[in-house]
Parts: sequence; C-alpha cells; structure tokens
Amino acid sequence: MSARAIIVQLCCSIAFAAVAWVVFAPANAYAGPIAAIGALLVSQVAILLYPALEKHWALEKSIAHDPHIGLDIDWQKLLLAVEQGANAVMFLQANWRIDYANSNFAELLGNRNQILNGRILNSAGDVAIPESLRLALQDVINSGREWQGEVDFVKHDGSAGQRKKELAFAATLTPVRDEDHMVSHVLLQCEDISERKSFADRLFIQTNYDSLTGLPNRRLARKMLDKALADARHWHSKLSLVIIDLDRFKYINDSLGLAQGDTMLVETANRLRLCVREDDFVSHIGADTFLIGLSSEKSNQRPERIAEKALSEISRPYYLNGNEISITACAGLSQYPADSDNTELLMRNAEAALHAAKKLGAGNFSWYA
Repeated sequence: MSARAIIVQLCCSIAFAAVAWVVFAPANAYAGPIAAIGALLVSQVAILLYPALEKHWALEKSIAHDPHIGLDIDWQKLLLAVEQGANAVMFLQANWRIDYANSNFAELLGNRNQILNGRILNSAGDVAIPESLRLALQDVINSGREWQGEVDFVKHDGSAGQRKKELAFAATLTPVRDEDHMVSHVLLQCEDISERKSFADRLFIQTNYDSLTGLPNRRLARKMLDKALADARHWHSKLSLVIIDLDRFKYINDSLGLAQGDTMLVETANRLRLCVREDDFVSHIGADTFLIGLSSEKSNQRPERIAEKALSEISRPYYLNGNEISITACAGLSQYPADSDNTELLMRNAEAALHAAKKLGAGNFSWYA
C-alpha cells in the first residue's frame, strides 16, 4: 500500500473516531468501542475506494498536461468536418502512400470520383504534383520540420480544348512522429488563394505599371533603380540612366487627337524595348517621357550607343490612321558613381542633362555635367 493510501486511511479513521466519541461519549458507556469499530470500518471503506480515487487524480493530472485526454471525441463528426471543409487535406505515410485524402484534394488532383486512399502520391491523379511541393515534402520527412509556402497546381479546365488553368495554394506540411520520434506521416493542407492572389496581382499591376504602354511607371522605376543601384555598389560596377523626352508631342495630340497620340506612345514603347538587353529596363515615367536603366556598365560607350539607337528608332516614321508622322526626341544621361550615389539625384541629374540636350536641338543627347 502506498504512503498516500495509508495517510488517507488514518485520516478517515481518526476523523470518524473523533466524531463518534463526541456524539456517544456523554450518554453511552460503550462510546469507546463504538468509535473504535466505526473507525475500523471506515478505514476498510477507504481502502476499497482509494484505487478509484487514485485513478481519478491521475486523470486530472494528465488532463492538466494534455487537454485532449479524457475528451469524448466523435471521430465521425471530425472526419465529416474535414471532408466538408474548404481546404484540401491529405494524410500520407513517409513512403508517400496516401492514408486519407478528402474530396477537395481528390478533385485538385483530377480524380473527383475516385478514392485516393492507399495510392502513392506521385501517381494519385491526372494533375502533376508541383516540383516545389515534392521537394518540400521530402524535406519535411527528412528534417522533421514543418513547412509553409505557396504552390501552383496546373490542371485542365474540362473544356473540349483542355485549356490549362493555374491555381495558387497556400500549403502547410506538418510532420507526425511515432513513439520512436521518427516521422511516420505528414499532414498536408492546401488553401486555395487563387482569387486572392489574382486580385493582389491586378492591384500590383494597376499600382506599378502604365496602363497604356504596359511599361513600369515612375513608382516602380524608382524601386527598380534602387535595386540596380544596390547591385552596382555590391559589384563595384556602373549604373547608367537615360531619360528620353519626345519633342513637340503636344502638337501631335492637338492636331491628330489623343487616340493617335496614345498609339504613338505605345509604338514608341515597343521600339525602346528592342534597344536594350534583358537585364536592362524601360519605363514610362511621364506623359511623353521614358527612362532606360542600364546596369553593369564598364564605360560610357554603351549608354551613348543606346541613347543614339533609341533616338534613331523614335525618328523613324509612324503610320497613324493612314498618315505618315515623323517625330524627334532628346535624351539626358547620368551615371553612378560619377554623378551621384542616390536614386533621386541620379534621376534629377539625368533630367538636367535632358534639358541641356534640348537646348542643343532636336535629336540630341547630353551627359550630366
């Protein structure tokens, strides 16, 4: 018998004996024997009841450490909630064999009317598992660390032409360990964020791109210049800016109309795109003003060649509504680190150089001095 049980038995016996003595002692000569016999009976009852009490105390202690112990869980209802939930849920073994997948996951993999349980994830459906998800799953199994990230599933939309539809999901991979602390299973949950991401993408485009030309606007151009400037500092290279402004563009708008002027701006943007490399960028920063960012420059020769080529492209005839229209432009150039190490000052210096070029006449360019 444990020390705790003996203490409980003694306390019960003493308590009963004391009560019996107080009640019977004044009027009964047998009060002592009655108290003794009663205390013995109480101690025996305490011995019989103690195991049940000890089990109850142990359960209370366990619940204090783990609130899930002792709960009466209706597993069918829990499974029904997972099945009817909005997320795609899968529970699979470390060897990638599926123990359970709800209907949302089955539909995601192109097997809406088939049961995936028992199948290997790689061959569970018509839709390919994204490579990023494969790598993350294997990393979770190997490392035992939870993973969260965004994955894109590409599936057919069910039309006759089988057009592809890309869906974005926020995925969470949670490792489940066995009694040996080894990862035996992984819980995979995917939340469809396609609509939310689509809205965010549209908002980003509206905020950072010119709706007419499709080029980055002034806001995004500054961010791109900030990054290019940071790269130039890191690699000890040069960064050149070329700001181009169309000459007498207001006359085009006034004489031919805004629609024809817009057509000319779109065509100008397309011509400027062809003048630069993939790691350079072109932006539309004003009504008739464009900016070209040239990174990783070793000398001044290439920026000058780009400026000359851009001005030459702009001077080629435009055909607007059956009319041949010619226009010229001027360009101003500035460069890091010679002119400034600050994005705002580099742009101001290029604009100052542009004004100097305009004083030289149409079709000219000038460096900041």
